[in-house]
Amino acid sequence: MSDNEATESLKKLGLSTYEARVFIALVEIGSGTAREIASVTEVPRSQVYTTAHDLESRGFISIQQSNPQVFQPVSLDEAKAQLENRFETQRDSVFDYLESLESATGNEAEENEDVWSITGETAITERIAKLASEANQTILYGGPNLVDPSPDLVTALEAACERGIDVTLLAKSGQTVDSSWLDNDTIDVFRSSQVNQSNEYAERMLIVDLDVFLLSVRGGKADEETAVWSARTTFAQIFCQLTIGNFEEITTKTPINSP
Repeated sequence: MSDNEATESLKKLGLSTYEARVFIALVEIGSGTAREIASVTEVPRSQVYTTAHDLESRGFISIQQSNPQVFQPVSLDEAKAQLENRFETQRDSVFDYLESLESATGNEAEENEDVWSITGETAITERIAKLASEANQTILYGGPNLVDPSPDLVTALEAACERGIDVTLLAKSGQTVDSSWLDNDTIDVFRSSQVNQSNEYAERMLIVDLDVFLLSVRGGKADEETAVWSARTTFAQIFCQLTIGNFEEITTKTPINSP
């Protein structure tokens, strides 16, 4: 990494261009006066004093009160800690504010929209876990990876079972299912050779209470998982009814096998 790249990275972490340049220079030379710093940076000498005092207030350097003043960087571990603390403070502040907005609106936006889309395996797993946690009666879940499921997903389905929710896993014949689910007597496993045979791009499916669904596919140049979901809407009810109707047709032809 070059000095210019390091400067750009420090700017992304909240330092100004001059602050980044002065700090990098001090790390390189150890300590120096305004004249010495100006000679190895593109910061005018008149701006070095102001920039140095700003860095001191941030906890990045110390100033020796001599004539002329001498500036020295703090240890890199201390500087790193300062950046982390500042990031965490700003993160907590902005999300506290966003949470207050969310509480004030009562999630009206989510209630008013019929269908949502979401991209990324982790984000989709988190949405599945959240929808499962809101179940009142039944959960039907199927996916290609039932042998090494996300801990969040396992926790959500086990918690649903503890609340008395009927949980069924939909698996292909011969598909391996994680022991954490097989050992749970309250989770049913339905196996059929017809599961997911209609679409090679189908990835995961969740149906909750016959009025909530999530369906994901994987494909495209990036081979990224993308999902659509809807909760407590007319669209979701129709989708669930059609899907369950097909599911029931399969069950009349293929018995539920033991894992």
